Amino acid sequence: MLKITHLEKQKFPPLEFIGRSYDNHDRQNGTFDHLWQQWFANDLFAQLRKENDPYSGGSAYGFINESNGRFSYWIGDLFDIGTPIPQGFESFTLGQASVGVAWVSGRTDNNELFGDRPMKTAFEALKEAKIAQQADWEHLTYFFERYDDRRFDVHAKETILDYGFYLQDPDSPVNN
Repeated sequence: MLKITHLEKQKFPPLEFIGRSYDNHDRQNGTFDHLWQQWFANDLFAQLRKENDPYSGGSAYGFINESNGRFSYWIGDLFDIGTPIPQGFESFTLGQASVGVAWVSGRTDNNELFGDRPMKTAFEALKEAKIAQQADWEHLTYFFERYDDRRFDVHAKETILDYGFYLQDPDSPVNN
């Protein structure tokens, strides 16, 4: 059963997301799981981080961008602006932002921790805590799944996945 274990607002500086982009045509059985398996099997995170230190300290990200009627799902990591992009990867730049973050506890073996349901559960909890507003959802362009290895363990019966939502009010108070 899904459970929210932590909520906060964080300030992110301008960052470069480096990874690989996918779209709805890349889904298999409705998910991008097979692509994550490829990333781990081919050690793509090690290649990505070989010469660059990630902003995140090494968390893996599934980054979703919905803008201009286009959906893209990126796998990769966040880096400082100006980080060289390794061959075989691509990037996009994110401006400074306030990000509402919810830690969602659930199971991976039944996929309850992935997809629309936990994402919407996380956002609703952020709204109830007055970290996010309905307008943030209505104008949502960027959000992410953060696989922080301090909390996320695919081998555990129950684990925690972070969901983050770029908010409309970048100057509001934050917790870091």
